[in-house]
Amino acid sequence: MPPNLTLATIDPPDTALNYRVLIVEDDVDMRNLLRLYLKKLNIHQSVEAEDAEKALKILRSEKVDLIISDLYMPHMSGIEFYKTLRADRKLRNIPFLLVTAESSRSRILEAMMLGIRNYIIKPIDPENLMAKIRRLLKISSS
Repeated sequence: MPPNLTLATIDPPDTALNYRVLIVEDDVDMRNLLRLYLKKLNIHQSVEAEDAEKALKILRSEKVDLIISDLYMPHMSGIEFYKTLRADRKLRNIPFLLVTAESSRSRILEAMMLGIRNYIIKPIDPENLMAKIRRLLKISSS
């Protein structure tokens, strides 16, 4: 080993985590940002849909470990999407994270009453988002 180099200074090889995340978001910039945060967590497998209807088609044909969904989207809101997922016994157990610019207590309470326990309010705090994703996927923070 060359002098001045220790094992602690050598970056470990890229060990991508074997999780697949569905990002359901109508804003392309937000999808790109979410994908970037996933990569920072070493999650490189993601699939995207710009609305809940397209997301449902993906979910019926592909395995997904986590869903990150916007609240306000065309055709079906994130809350309606969540209700649809929970009514489907093949999809109801997929962890769900709601992302919203909505800070109204009544709308958040509505989501919580339906069982949505994990949400992030925009603008996104990256550390909070990544902590929630780690917890939902049971990824250690070390």
